[in-house]
Amino acid sequence: MKSVLFQINNYKQKISFLLICLLMFFPMLEVKTNSKIILFFFIFSVVLNFKTGINSIKNAPIKGLVINSLFFLLLVVSIIYTSDKNTGFKIITRQLSFVLFPIIIFYFINLTKKQLIILAKLFVLANVLSVLYLCIKLSENVSILEVATTNFDFRSIINTGTYKDWHPTYISAFILTSIILLIEYCYAVTKKAYKASAIAIIIVLSLFLFMLNSRAVVYSYIIIIPIYLFIKTKTLKGRIIFLLLCIPFLVGFYYLLMNNFSLNYRLVLQLEKVYAWFTDATVSTSGIDGRYFINQCNTNLFLNNPFLGYGIGDVSYNLSNCYLDMEFMGLYDNNLNTHNNYFYLLLSGGLVTLFAFLVLIINNMVLSIKTKNYAYFFVLMLLMVVFLTETFFERLNGIIFFSAFNSLYYYYVTNSQKLNNEY
Repeated sequence: MKSVLFQINNYKQKISFLLICLLMFFPMLEVKTNSKIILFFFIFSVVLNFKTGINSIKNAPIKGLVINSLFFLLLVVSIIYTSDKNTGFKIITRQLSFVLFPIIIFYFINLTKKQLIILAKLFVLANVLSVLYLCIKLSENVSILEVATTNFDFRSIINTGTYKDWHPTYISAFILTSIILLIEYCYAVTKKAYKASAIAIIIVLSLFLFMLNSRAVVYSYIIIIPIYLFIKTKTLKGRIIFLLLCIPFLVGFYYLLMNNFSLNYRLVLQLEKVYAWFTDATVSTSGIDGRYFINQCNTNLFLNNPFLGYGIGDVSYNLSNCYLDMEFMGLYDNNLNTHNNYFYLLLSGGLVTLFAFLVLIINNMVLSIKTKNYAYFFVLMLLMVVFLTETFFERLNGIIFFSAFNSLYYYYVTNSQKLNNEY
């Protein structure tokens, strides 16, 4: 009888695992498809593993759940004082993954280390397929080789195309995460053929990431990858060789930066414009300077209501009114969002919500260092940089990425000893 019950429970767990495997392909799927997969994953995981989940909730500590979902629960509370409750409920519904993913992964399904590795590989595969898809679609109108050897400007091509719900910064963030996972794989695997294949994929993904030319992600790449490789290289000899190899790489990158207009414009000249914001120099109304005016409204709105914000349903409305009052007509006509995830949380739920979110990030970064899971640490670092330039939680792909990966990594670092013993 016990054997039969074990087989039934094992079967239920496999269904949940297959659904989350499917969800790892979210970077290449349309929003409607991702919404359906998430819904099926949550419903089946709860229904099939209801007894297991309830027992886990009763017996296991809830500290992890509170840390990883409190900021979202505060956003839910903000509906009480938001005037546009319909918009608020729509946003909260789209963001339910922030609390449902931790609940399901922490309590309802029991993932093994092998399964977590499979999920990581599927995510990398999804991004490789996304890159291939984009290359095929783009090659219908432009020469990929020409773009790769001249202006590196895939970004403007993607922005003017209709390639699902993809945004260059989001694609780049997913690609850089894949590169981090592949580096981890290179140091874990022993077969040279597997290492060589992983390195080849890293090179291709890196090239494509630079061609997408997302400032936040490219800057993150330049900082994260060398530090990560240095940490992963354990021997003194290996680290010296690595530092010596960095010299020709930096020289080559500098040459490329100085001789490629697209890279130079976005990574150097645009950064000089940001510096000009703090020196009272003339600010234009286009390019990155548009963010100067957005942040003026972000700051003004925050200072007017710092503690509670305006409620999750009223952020867009108040921002648009600010654009109109300050005669930022280009921003008003395009109904631009905060372009900053920290301001998004501040304007939605005030300082208390941002504080809860920062506690999540800092706590999990500390955990990742304690358990020496540097991949998790650098993924969080990447997101912290991207949050400065994007309202990452307004798109479903951003919500899925943060809620799924943060929950899976947190599950791993808090159960690493048990998972390593099982593997």
